[in-house]
Amino acid sequence: MLVGLTGGIASGKSTASEYFRKEGFRVVDADLIARDVVQTVRWQIAGLWASCYTVAILDAPLLYETGLYLVTYPRVVVAVESETQLTRLLARDSSLSRAEALSRIDAQLPLGRKARRAEIVLSNEGSKAELMDAVSKTSARLRSWRWLHVVLSPPGLLVIACCAVALLKSRVP
Repeated sequence: MLVGLTGGIASGKSTASEYFRKEGFRVVDADLIARDVVQTVRWQIAGLWASCYTVAILDAPLLYETGLYLVTYPRVVVAVESETQLTRLLARDSSLSRAEALSRIDAQLPLGRKARRAEIVLSNEGSKAELMDAVSKTSARLRSWRWLHVVLSPPGLLVIACCAVALLKSRVP
């Protein structure tokens, strides 16, 4: 199962990604997409699927904008209020003016729209400890979906295909 993880600039997505890594999940960093190596990310995704990796996280700031959401389920969005996002961005990069920071935020799909399209939303209005707790709870939830990983793995799909062929052959007169 490939989980899509996204969020806006200064929303805490990278922190959540690191917490998922600490929870034992394989994380693929799709920031590379912005550097014109989409093919590399596609091969990493294909490699994860072919190796039957049970759950992997695709860390993609532009998950929806690039269409990568189509190959992920569930989609997880790290969300913050716009004022929190602006405050964090200005604190992270003191060389930015307020107008420049707002311009960077506005260049991405609004977090509210991303959150409405996601199956899981992690609010990051609190402390790092609260985000870690939310990631931990989400990790447990993802691990409980093991049946989905098995069904969508190459061996699982092979079994389904064989059963379908056997069923079709049994119906032929």
